[in-house]
Amino acid sequence: RGNEEINDGVNFRLPSGTTEDWGNLDYDVNLMLSDKAWNNNGQLTFDIMDFDGFLGDAMTVNFAYRPYFEVEARKYRFRILNGSVSRFFKVALADSLGNAVPMTQIANDGNLMPHPVVLTSLDEQGIGERYDIVVDFSTVTVGQKLWMVTSTPTGSARGAIRAALWVVHQPNG
Repeated sequence: RGNEEINDGVNFRLPSGTTEDWGNLDYDVNLMLSDKAWNNNGQLTFDIMDFDGFLGDAMTVNFAYRPYFEVEARKYRFRILNGSVSRFFKVALADSLGNAVPMTQIANDGNLMPHPVVLTSLDEQGIGERYDIVVDFSTVTVGQKLWMVTSTPTGSARGAIRAALWVVHQPNG
């Protein structure tokens, strides 16, 4: 039931798009967060003898380093998967001044929650865990940048990482 325009009392009308009558993924976006490390030759590196847990020094989203995503001024659903080896995430959204931007959590690990919950930061997200959120970009000024940030209790500089950038734009047409 992926078409957000079907108002039949059964459909949840979550952000997805309306191009196809069966629904689509225009506004339902998968994000896999993972930390990586590269060696001096630019190759991904991983110390198999590090038994304390690997923490990379660079954040990727869907394997892209320094990702960005242009959004329209509307609601989007983001399915956020922790694809790291050892890192836990505590995801929040922030504007360019560092102010918290609200999001609505609708699911955890693939299960819809009984009621949507408006938050400024998600609970700590473990390895392989998925959280689904809805972000309403209609309240953001066109051209404004928002950051997905994460902090972990490591106490190190690697504990706070900018993960993704969204730039709000006018839709085409």
